Amino acid sequence: MRLRMTLARNRYLGLALLEQGKNSDAEQYLKKADEIESTGETKGALARFFAEQKDLSKAEAALEGASGPDAAYARGLVAFNNRKYEDAARDMESFSESHPKHAYAHYYAGMAYNGLRRQDKMLTHLGLFLRLKPDAREARAVRSILKTGQ
Repeated sequence: MRLRMTLARNRYLGLALLEQGKNSDAEQYLKKADEIESTGETKGALARFFAEQKDLSKAEAALEGASGPDAAYARGLVAFNNRKYEDAARDMESFSESHPKHAYAHYYAGMAYNGLRRQDKMLTHLGLFLRLKPDAREARAVRSILKTGQ
């Protein structure tokens, strides 16, 4: 029981730090969680970390055996960075269903739909991104995309 609590605490702390952009701090907690017990969820969290670092080979390796919503987000990031927009849109849609207030899931879904020329879905997701994160560093570019529709 105690081991599971330590595992969960490390994984959730690592993910919280990742959300705050404290990547070097996040890495140690996510790796510790995976050392305690390498589960599908810890692999998913590590894959998400590596995908956000744009270390796609490590993210893809961590995705083997990964499960949980973090795996869907990581798969979406990897697909997006590999310009596989259909896969990216599907995975980000899946993640955003369980995390509707995760701004960057909407951002990447919107950008993937932009790559697919699906204006309706692009407008929806990028609009949600701006509502959730109006001061994000990407907000200016997103507003420009929304104005021009591309």
